[in-house]
Amino acid sequence: MNRWSLAVLAAVLLLGGGTPAQETAPKKAELGKPAPDFTLKDLLEKDVSLTKSKGKIVVLEWFNPACPSVETAHGPKGLLRKLPDRHISKNKVVWLAINSTAPDKDGAGLKTNRKYAKKYAMRYPVLLDEDGKVG
Repeated sequence: MNRWSLAVLAAVLLLGGGTPAQETAPKKAELGKPAPDFTLKDLLEKDVSLTKSKGKIVVLEWFNPACPSVETAHGPKGLLRKLPDRHISKNKVVWLAINSTAPDKDGAGLKTNRKYAKKYAMRYPVLLDEDGKVG
């Protein structure tokens, strides 16, 4: 696996089942177990839940447009410029980018993420996790 894959892709999870978390404390992911559910808002301010992808391979990409590695990975020659579309188009993978940056930090916020999702031609959801609970 190359360094961009390790730096940008946080997890590739095959979802088995499960129900939304009932507790306030986030559950931890465990190998071989269904991923803990979460719901976050996308850049259109719609809810996106992990359970809607049950039975599919899900790639969780941690995304912060202020990060130089993210900029390189999404740039003209970057790994993430075409890789997600290739797998999404074959209907094999659900790709979700998650920004867990706190509101007062570089790369945070709806407006900033909309700008960079457009700049990078991201055709998959960018989800905002400003309190960092999913991250």
